[in-house]
Amino acid sequence: MDQSAQMKLTAPTLSITDFNLPSLHLLHDEVIATLKDTEIHLGEFNDDSSQAPLLSDSIEVLKQLSCIFKLISLVGAEALNDAIVGGLQRLYDNGDNNDTDLIMDLSEAIMTLDRYVEFVLLTESVEPTLLIPVINKLNAHSQEAPITADYFSAFGSSSVIIANPEQNFESLSTLNLDTELLTNAYRSGLSIALLNQDGKIDSADQQKLDAMSAACALIASNTDSLFWQAATAAVTDIAAVLPLNLSQKHTLIYLEQQFQSYLPVMDTRFADLVSFACQRDNEQAHQLREQYASNHLEGAQLEQMKRFLFGPNRELTDTLNTIIQNQINNIKEHVDSYARGDSINPIDMQTAQTIEELTELSSALRLLGLSNAANSLSEAAEAVSHWQAPSLTILIICY
Repeated sequence: MDQSAQMKLTAPTLSITDFNLPSLHLLHDEVIATLKDTEIHLGEFNDDSSQAPLLSDSIEVLKQLSCIFKLISLVGAEALNDAIVGGLQRLYDNGDNNDTDLIMDLSEAIMTLDRYVEFVLLTESVEPTLLIPVINKLNAHSQEAPITADYFSAFGSSSVIIANPEQNFESLSTLNLDTELLTNAYRSGLSIALLNQDGKIDSADQQKLDAMSAACALIASNTDSLFWQAATAAVTDIAAVLPLNLSQKHTLIYLEQQFQSYLPVMDTRFADLVSFACQRDNEQAHQLREQYASNHLEGAQLEQMKRFLFGPNRELTDTLNTIIQNQINNIKEHVDSYARGDSINPIDMQTAQTIEELTELSSALRLLGLSNAANSLSEAAEAVSHWQAPSLTILIICY
Protein backbone atom coordinates (compact mmCIF):
# COMPACT_ATOMS: atom_id res chain seq x y z
CA MET A 1 0.00 0.00 0.00
CA ASP A 2 1.49 3.34 -1.04
CA GLN A 3 1.63 6.34 1.31
CA SER A 4 -1.31 8.18 -0.28
CA ALA A 5 -3.53 5.14 0.10
CA GLN A 6 -2.41 4.68 3.68
CA MET A 7 -3.26 8.31 4.53
CA LYS A 8 -6.83 7.73 3.38
CA LEU A 9 -7.22 5.16 6.17
CA THR A 10 -6.06 7.45 8.96
CA ALA A 11 -7.96 10.13 10.84
CA PRO A 12 -7.65 13.47 9.03
CA THR A 13 -6.08 16.32 11.00
CA LEU A 14 -6.89 19.11 8.60
CA SER A 15 -8.47 21.50 11.06
CA ILE A 16 -8.66 22.45 14.72
CA THR A 17 -11.54 23.74 16.82
CA ASP A 18 -12.33 25.28 20.18
CA PHE A 19 -15.14 22.75 20.73
CA ASN A 20 -15.35 21.38 24.28
CA LEU A 21 -14.63 17.70 23.65
CA PRO A 22 -14.89 16.49 27.30
CA SER A 23 -18.57 17.42 27.35
CA LEU A 24 -19.26 15.20 24.34
CA HIS A 25 -17.25 12.35 25.84
CA LEU A 26 -19.49 12.49 28.91
CA LEU A 27 -22.64 12.48 26.78
CA HIS A 28 -21.49 9.99 24.15
CA ASP A 29 -23.11 6.85 25.58
CA GLU A 30 -26.43 8.62 26.13
CA VAL A 31 -26.41 10.07 22.61
CA ILE A 32 -25.67 6.69 21.03
CA ALA A 33 -28.37 4.96 23.13
CA THR A 34 -30.92 7.60 22.10
CA LEU A 35 -30.12 7.20 18.40
CA LYS A 36 -30.21 3.41 18.68
CA ASP A 37 -33.66 3.53 20.25
CA THR A 38 -34.82 5.89 17.50
CA GLU A 39 -33.51 3.52 14.86
CA ILE A 40 -35.37 0.62 16.48
CA HIS A 41 -38.61 2.61 16.74
CA LEU A 42 -38.36 3.64 13.10
CA GLY A 43 -37.85 0.02 12.09
CA GLU A 44 -40.86 -1.12 14.12
CA PHE A 45 -43.01 1.59 12.55
CA ASN A 46 -41.79 0.56 9.11
CA ASP A 47 -42.99 -2.99 9.83
CA ASP A 48 -46.26 -1.95 11.46
CA SER A 49 -47.83 1.50 11.14
CA SER A 50 -49.76 0.94 14.39
CA GLN A 51 -46.45 1.48 16.18
CA ALA A 52 -46.62 5.22 15.40
CA PRO A 53 -46.71 6.13 19.14
CA LEU A 54 -43.10 4.94 19.30
CA LEU A 55 -42.19 7.71 16.88
CA SER A 56 -43.77 10.23 19.22
CA ASP A 57 -41.57 8.93 22.05
CA SER A 58 -38.46 9.29 19.89
CA ILE A 59 -39.45 12.79 18.82
CA GLU A 60 -39.65 13.98 22.43
CA VAL A 61 -36.29 12.46 23.35
CA LEU A 62 -34.61 13.83 20.23
CA LYS A 63 -35.91 17.32 20.98
CA GLN A 64 -34.09 17.08 24.31
CA LEU A 65 -31.00 15.86 22.43
CA SER A 66 -31.16 18.96 20.21
CA CYS A 67 -31.10 21.11 23.33
CA ILE A 68 -28.01 19.24 24.51
CA PHE A 69 -26.23 19.72 21.18
CA LYS A 70 -27.10 23.41 21.31
CA LEU A 71 -25.83 23.70 24.88
CA ILE A 72 -22.42 22.21 23.98
CA SER A 73 -22.31 24.14 20.65
CA LEU A 74 -22.24 21.06 18.41
CA VAL A 75 -24.25 22.98 15.85
CA GLY A 76 -23.97 20.58 12.92
CA ALA A 77 -25.29 17.71 15.01
CA GLU A 78 -28.08 19.95 16.26
CA ALA A 79 -29.12 20.87 12.69
CA LEU A 80 -29.14 17.22 11.58
CA ASN A 81 -30.98 16.13 14.72
CA ASP A 82 -33.64 18.81 14.11
CA ALA A 83 -34.04 17.53 10.54
CA ILE A 84 -34.53 14.00 11.88
CA VAL A 85 -37.17 15.27 14.30
CA GLY A 86 -38.96 16.99 11.42
CA GLY A 87 -38.92 13.80 9.35
CA LEU A 88 -40.23 11.66 12.20
CA GLN A 89 -42.95 14.21 12.90
CA ARG A 90 -44.00 14.05 9.25
CA LEU A 91 -44.32 10.27 9.43
CA TYR A 92 -46.24 10.45 12.69
CA ASP A 93 -48.65 13.11 11.40
CA ASN A 94 -49.38 11.10 8.25
CA GLY A 95 -49.95 7.97 10.33
CA ASP A 96 -48.80 5.47 7.73
CA ASN A 97 -45.55 3.80 6.70
CA ASN A 98 -45.88 4.09 2.94
CA ASP A 99 -43.36 6.91 2.54
CA THR A 100 -40.45 4.56 1.89
CA ASP A 101 -38.12 7.27 0.65
CA LEU A 102 -38.49 9.32 3.83
CA ILE A 103 -38.03 6.25 6.02
CA MET A 104 -34.85 5.32 4.16
CA ASP A 105 -33.51 8.88 4.38
CA LEU A 106 -34.27 8.98 8.10
CA SER A 107 -32.43 5.72 8.62
CA GLU A 108 -29.41 7.14 6.78
CA ALA A 109 -29.58 10.36 8.80
CA ILE A 110 -29.69 8.55 12.14
CA MET A 111 -26.67 6.47 11.14
CA THR A 112 -24.83 9.58 9.93
CA LEU A 113 -25.47 11.46 13.18
CA ASP A 114 -24.18 8.48 15.15
CA ARG A 115 -21.04 8.42 13.01
CA TYR A 116 -20.58 12.20 13.16
CA VAL A 117 -20.51 12.22 16.96
CA GLU A 118 -17.85 9.52 16.83
CA PHE A 119 -16.01 11.43 14.10
CA VAL A 120 -15.79 14.52 16.32
CA LEU A 121 -14.43 12.50 19.21
CA LEU A 122 -11.82 10.68 17.13
CA THR A 123 -10.59 13.61 15.04
CA GLU A 124 -11.04 16.23 17.79
CA SER A 125 -12.51 18.57 15.21
CA VAL A 126 -15.94 19.54 13.94
CA GLU A 127 -16.87 19.78 10.27
CA PRO A 128 -20.61 20.49 10.12
CA THR A 129 -20.47 20.98 6.34
CA LEU A 130 -20.11 17.20 6.02
CA LEU A 131 -23.71 16.91 7.22
CA ILE A 132 -25.23 19.33 4.70
CA PRO A 133 -26.17 16.69 2.05
CA VAL A 134 -28.15 14.51 4.46
CA ILE A 135 -29.73 17.55 6.15
CA ASN A 136 -30.90 18.84 2.77
CA LYS A 137 -32.14 15.40 1.78
CA LEU A 138 -34.42 15.28 4.82
CA ASN A 139 -35.54 18.89 4.54
CA ALA A 140 -36.50 18.35 0.90
CA HIS A 141 -39.36 16.11 2.05
CA SER A 142 -41.01 19.17 3.59
CA GLN A 143 -40.01 21.50 0.72
CA GLU A 144 -37.58 23.48 2.88
CA ALA A 145 -34.90 25.49 1.11
CA PRO A 146 -31.51 23.74 1.03
CA ILE A 147 -28.69 25.07 3.17
CA THR A 148 -25.17 25.75 1.87
CA ALA A 149 -21.68 25.74 3.38
CA ASP A 150 -22.15 29.41 4.27
CA TYR A 151 -24.73 28.29 6.84
CA PHE A 152 -21.93 27.29 9.21
CA SER A 153 -19.11 29.58 8.02
CA ALA A 154 -19.90 32.87 9.78
CA PHE A 155 -18.40 33.42 13.22
CA GLY A 156 -20.90 32.53 15.93
CA SER A 157 -22.83 30.01 13.82
CA SER A 158 -20.74 27.09 15.06
CA SER A 159 -17.68 26.28 17.10
CA VAL A 160 -14.63 28.04 15.68
CA ILE A 161 -12.98 25.87 13.03
CA ILE A 162 -9.54 26.70 11.66
CA ALA A 163 -8.95 24.88 8.38
CA ASN A 164 -5.32 24.09 7.55
CA PRO A 165 -3.78 25.92 10.54
CA GLU A 166 -0.22 25.59 9.23
CA GLN A 167 -1.18 27.51 6.10
CA ASN A 168 -2.72 30.25 8.23
CA PHE A 169 0.39 31.00 10.27
CA GLU A 170 3.70 32.58 9.30
CA SER A 171 6.75 32.45 11.52
CA LEU A 172 8.40 35.77 12.34
CA SER A 173 11.70 34.30 11.19
CA THR A 174 10.36 34.34 7.60
CA LEU A 175 9.14 37.96 7.72
CA ASN A 176 12.54 39.66 8.07
CA LEU A 177 11.40 41.53 11.20
CA ASP A 178 13.24 42.25 14.44
CA THR A 179 11.88 39.30 16.39
CA GLU A 180 13.61 40.20 19.65
CA LEU A 181 12.30 43.77 19.63
CA LEU A 182 8.74 42.67 18.82
CA THR A 183 8.82 39.93 21.44
CA ASN A 184 9.97 42.32 24.15
CA ALA A 185 7.31 44.86 23.17
CA TYR A 186 4.61 42.22 23.37
CA ARG A 187 5.86 40.86 26.68
CA SER A 188 5.89 44.32 28.26
CA GLY A 189 2.15 44.62 27.67
CA LEU A 190 1.44 40.98 28.40
CA SER A 191 2.74 41.29 31.94
CA ILE A 192 0.31 44.15 32.56
CA ALA A 193 -2.62 42.28 31.02
CA LEU A 194 -1.95 39.12 33.04
CA LEU A 195 -1.51 40.82 36.40
CA ASN A 196 -4.31 43.38 36.21
CA GLN A 197 -7.13 42.57 38.62
CA ASP A 198 -9.41 45.61 38.60
CA GLY A 199 -9.39 46.95 35.04
CA LYS A 200 -7.71 50.20 36.10
CA ILE A 201 -4.67 51.24 34.04
CA ASP A 202 -2.31 54.17 34.61
CA SER A 203 -0.45 55.97 31.83
CA ALA A 204 2.76 53.92 32.23
CA ASP A 205 0.86 50.63 31.97
CA GLN A 206 -1.13 51.96 29.00
CA GLN A 207 2.09 52.67 27.13
CA LYS A 208 3.13 49.04 27.59
CA LEU A 209 -0.25 47.81 26.38
CA ASP A 210 0.06 50.10 23.37
CA ALA A 211 3.49 48.62 22.63
CA MET A 212 1.96 45.15 22.82
CA SER A 213 -0.73 46.16 20.34
CA ALA A 214 1.76 47.91 18.04
CA ALA A 215 3.96 44.81 17.89
CA CYS A 216 1.08 42.67 16.66
CA ALA A 217 -0.10 45.38 14.26
CA LEU A 218 3.35 45.62 12.70
CA ILE A 219 3.48 41.87 12.14
CA ALA A 220 -0.04 41.84 10.69
CA SER A 221 0.93 44.59 8.24
CA ASN A 222 3.58 42.24 6.83
CA THR A 223 1.42 39.12 6.49
CA ASP A 224 -2.22 38.36 5.87
CA SER A 225 -2.08 35.07 7.81
CA LEU A 226 -5.17 34.45 9.91
CA PHE A 227 -3.09 33.94 13.06
CA TRP A 228 -1.48 37.38 13.10
CA GLN A 229 -4.64 39.14 11.99
CA ALA A 230 -6.35 37.48 14.95
CA ALA A 231 -3.49 38.49 17.23
CA THR A 232 -3.91 42.14 16.24
CA ALA A 233 -7.67 42.09 16.75
CA ALA A 234 -7.26 40.37 20.12
CA VAL A 235 -4.84 42.87 21.68
CA THR A 236 -6.03 46.13 20.11
CA ASP A 237 -7.35 48.31 22.95
CA ILE A 238 -6.91 45.32 25.27
CA ALA A 239 -7.42 47.59 28.30
CA ALA A 240 -11.14 47.62 27.50
CA VAL A 241 -11.52 43.94 28.44
CA LEU A 242 -9.33 43.90 31.56
CA PRO A 243 -9.23 42.07 33.86
CA LEU A 244 -8.86 38.95 31.74
CA ASN A 245 -10.40 35.62 32.61
CA LEU A 246 -8.26 32.49 32.85
CA SER A 247 -9.03 31.33 29.30
CA GLN A 248 -8.09 34.71 27.84
CA LYS A 249 -4.82 34.71 29.79
CA HIS A 250 -3.94 31.26 28.43
CA THR A 251 -4.72 32.48 24.91
CA LEU A 252 -2.44 35.52 25.16
CA ILE A 253 0.34 33.40 26.67
CA TYR A 254 0.04 31.03 23.71
CA LEU A 255 0.27 34.04 21.41
CA GLU A 256 3.48 35.17 23.14
CA GLN A 257 5.01 31.73 22.65
CA GLN A 258 4.32 31.91 18.93
CA PHE A 259 6.54 34.99 18.60
CA GLN A 260 9.34 32.44 18.83
CA SER A 261 7.36 29.58 17.23
CA TYR A 262 7.74 27.57 20.42
CA LEU A 263 4.57 25.50 19.95
CA PRO A 264 2.89 23.69 17.04
CA VAL A 265 0.28 25.70 15.20
CA MET A 266 -1.94 22.60 15.16
CA ASP A 267 -3.19 23.53 18.63
CA THR A 268 -6.71 24.25 19.83
CA ARG A 269 -5.45 27.51 21.32
CA PHE A 270 -5.17 28.85 17.78
CA ALA A 271 -8.95 28.44 17.56
CA ASP A 272 -9.28 30.01 21.03
CA LEU A 273 -7.29 33.02 19.80
CA VAL A 274 -9.53 33.48 16.77
CA SER A 275 -12.62 33.11 18.94
CA PHE A 276 -11.40 35.71 21.43
CA ALA A 277 -10.36 38.08 18.64
CA CYS A 278 -13.63 37.80 16.72
CA GLN A 279 -15.54 38.77 19.84
CA ARG A 280 -13.65 42.06 20.16
CA ASP A 281 -15.43 45.26 19.13
CA ASN A 282 -12.92 46.95 16.85
CA GLU A 283 -12.24 47.39 13.15
CA GLN A 284 -9.60 44.65 13.17
CA ALA A 285 -12.12 42.19 14.58
CA HIS A 286 -14.64 43.10 11.88
CA GLN A 287 -12.08 42.39 9.16
CA LEU A 288 -11.05 39.19 10.93
CA ARG A 289 -14.63 37.89 10.95
CA GLU A 290 -14.76 38.36 7.18
CA GLN A 291 -11.44 36.56 6.76
CA TYR A 292 -12.55 33.74 9.06
CA ALA A 293 -15.72 33.19 7.02
CA SER A 294 -13.60 32.43 3.95
CA ASN A 295 -11.35 29.96 5.78
CA HIS A 296 -12.51 26.47 4.86
CA LEU A 297 -11.29 23.12 3.65
CA GLU A 298 -10.96 22.48 -0.07
CA GLY A 299 -13.10 19.94 -1.88
CA ALA A 300 -10.49 17.18 -1.87
CA GLN A 301 -9.90 17.65 1.86
CA LEU A 302 -13.61 17.44 2.60
CA GLU A 303 -13.77 14.24 0.58
CA GLN A 304 -10.95 12.83 2.71
CA MET A 305 -12.88 13.67 5.87
CA LYS A 306 -16.06 12.25 4.37
CA ARG A 307 -14.32 8.95 3.73
CA PHE A 308 -13.29 8.83 7.36
CA LEU A 309 -16.79 9.80 8.51
CA PHE A 310 -18.31 6.85 6.68
CA GLY A 311 -15.45 4.45 7.37
CA PRO A 312 -15.26 1.71 10.05
CA ASN A 313 -17.12 2.63 13.23
CA ARG A 314 -15.83 2.31 16.78
CA GLU A 315 -17.48 -1.07 17.31
CA LEU A 316 -15.52 -2.52 14.40
CA THR A 317 -12.23 -0.84 15.37
CA ASP A 318 -12.63 -2.03 18.98
CA THR A 319 -13.16 -5.58 17.71
CA LEU A 320 -10.05 -5.34 15.52
CA ASN A 321 -8.07 -3.95 18.44
CA THR A 322 -9.13 -6.88 20.64
CA ILE A 323 -8.13 -9.41 17.98
CA ILE A 324 -4.75 -7.75 17.43
CA GLN A 325 -4.05 -7.49 21.15
CA ASN A 326 -4.84 -11.19 21.56
CA GLN A 327 -2.38 -12.02 18.76
CA ILE A 328 0.29 -9.87 20.40
CA ASN A 329 -0.30 -11.54 23.77
CA ASN A 330 0.06 -14.98 22.18
CA ILE A 331 3.38 -13.97 20.64
CA LYS A 332 4.58 -12.58 23.98
CA GLU A 333 3.68 -15.83 25.74
CA HIS A 334 5.57 -17.91 23.16
CA VAL A 335 8.62 -15.62 23.38
CA ASP A 336 8.56 -15.84 27.18
CA SER A 337 8.30 -19.61 27.01
CA TYR A 338 11.21 -19.75 24.57
CA ALA A 339 13.33 -17.48 26.77
CA ARG A 340 12.67 -19.53 29.90
CA GLY A 341 13.18 -22.82 28.08
CA ASP A 342 10.09 -24.37 29.66
CA SER A 343 8.33 -25.44 26.44
CA ILE A 344 8.05 -29.12 25.57
CA ASN A 345 8.25 -28.31 21.86
CA PRO A 346 11.56 -28.35 19.96
CA ILE A 347 13.29 -25.00 19.50
CA ASP A 348 12.87 -25.11 15.71
CA MET A 349 9.13 -25.60 16.12
CA GLN A 350 8.92 -22.69 18.60
CA THR A 351 10.76 -20.26 16.34
CA ALA A 352 8.74 -21.39 13.30
CA GLN A 353 5.53 -20.74 15.21
CA THR A 354 6.71 -17.29 16.31
CA ILE A 355 7.78 -16.39 12.77
CA GLU A 356 4.39 -17.46 11.41
CA GLU A 357 2.51 -15.43 14.03
CA LEU A 358 4.64 -12.33 13.43
CA THR A 359 4.18 -12.64 9.68
CA GLU A 360 0.41 -13.02 9.98
CA LEU A 361 0.16 -10.01 12.28
CA SER A 362 2.40 -7.99 9.96
CA SER A 363 0.10 -8.77 7.03
CA ALA A 364 -2.97 -7.74 9.05
CA LEU A 365 -1.42 -4.43 10.06
CA ARG A 366 -0.33 -3.73 6.48
CA LEU A 367 -3.89 -4.35 5.33
CA LEU A 368 -5.05 -1.77 7.89
CA GLY A 369 -2.59 0.78 6.51
CA LEU A 370 -0.18 0.59 9.48
CA SER A 371 2.91 0.17 7.32
CA ASN A 372 5.51 1.19 9.92
CA ALA A 373 4.25 -1.33 12.46
CA ALA A 374 3.96 -3.99 9.75
CA ASN A 375 7.56 -3.39 8.65
CA SER A 376 8.79 -3.67 12.24
CA LEU A 377 7.05 -7.02 12.64
CA SER A 378 8.49 -8.29 9.34
CA GLU A 379 11.98 -7.34 10.53
CA ALA A 380 11.28 -9.08 13.83
CA ALA A 381 10.21 -12.25 12.01
CA GLU A 382 13.47 -12.17 10.04
CA ALA A 383 15.43 -11.75 13.29
CA VAL A 384 13.65 -14.72 14.87
CA SER A 385 14.72 -16.94 11.97
CA HIS A 386 18.34 -16.45 13.10
CA TRP A 387 17.69 -16.90 16.81
CA GLN A 388 20.00 -18.77 19.05
CA ALA A 389 18.53 -16.85 21.97
CA PRO A 390 15.80 -14.16 22.20
CA SER A 391 17.08 -10.79 21.01
CA LEU A 392 16.37 -7.44 22.68
CA THR A 393 14.70 -6.17 19.48
CA ILE A 394 11.96 -8.78 19.39
CA LEU A 395 11.35 -8.43 23.13
CA ILE A 396 10.89 -4.66 22.76
CA ILE A 397 8.52 -5.06 19.81
CA CYS A 398 6.39 -7.58 21.63
CA TYR A 399 6.10 -5.46 24.72
